[in-house]
Amino acid sequence: NLGLPCSSSDTAYIMYTSGSTGRPKGVMTPHRAISRLVINSGYADIDANDCVAMAANPAFDAITFEVWAPLVNGGRLVVIDTDTFANPHLLANAITRHGINTMWLTMALFNQYVHTIGYALANLKHLLCGGEQGNLETFEALRQLGGPQHLINGYGPTETTTFAATYEAKSTDDKLERLPIGRPIGNTRLYVLDNYGQPVPVGVVGELYIGGDGVANGYLNLPELTAERFLPDPFSGAPNARMYRSGDLVKHLPDGNLVFLGRNDNQVKIRGFRIELDEIEARLVEHEIIREAVVVVIGSGEHRRLVA
Repeated sequence: NLGLPCSSSDTAYIMYTSGSTGRPKGVMTPHRAISRLVINSGYADIDANDCVAMAANPAFDAITFEVWAPLVNGGRLVVIDTDTFANPHLLANAITRHGINTMWLTMALFNQYVHTIGYALANLKHLLCGGEQGNLETFEALRQLGGPQHLINGYGPTETTTFAATYEAKSTDDKLERLPIGRPIGNTRLYVLDNYGQPVPVGVVGELYIGGDGVANGYLNLPELTAERFLPDPFSGAPNARMYRSGDLVKHLPDGNLVFLGRNDNQVKIRGFRIELDEIEARLVEHEIIREAVVVVIGSGEHRRLVA
């Protein structure tokens, strides 16, 4: 066994995400962030009896959970090819054939597949979904089919490594106005702050700041943007601790769960993809015949789309 000169704070990989300047930002994710995502995480206890589907694009940060959750916990990993994943009936067959019991879906695919292969999804042990605001009715529709054992809404930007908060659906969710994003996973801290960086009371809207081991090392070769989004964490006793300013507007429910309410900038999520409208506008005006451009989102739910 070779000795590797590596620490938990060293960058493990770089994953690119949408940037408002017209160029994607390289997020530098440390080793400790991956460990915190899949070991004693508090939301999905994967063990040697579990089989996880790997279906995400390797450039999408859900891949971090899909690969490492089974491999570091002694479970099995089954690679699902693109054609199979895009066809709900082929996917249902693959779930049965390989004994898959844990899967992650974008919210758009979840909404579609519940109504086509809900019978297969209901037999899973863990079904995690996220990427955009969830629909309470669709969650309840799957629960009415008898499962899965753990139906989890996951929230987290790439800068905090896949999941920062999770919420497990319950039978009492029909009393809620919207699906919560939940509570922090293990070794993660969530702060709801006002414009002065002070915590807001329960029920008051504030911006979500994320601290803990999942916070990235910043953006590759972008020191100014890193300093703007990755701030010193005044609530942590750890030396040099930082927190990520998410730009997401949230509020605490009386039971301690968080609810996502919107953004404080021009970032949107469509079918699980994080999109900076400013980035698209910047690209459009680079064309010689375009002087000005505005990009907006029209439609709702799985029918949302961009129009320039």
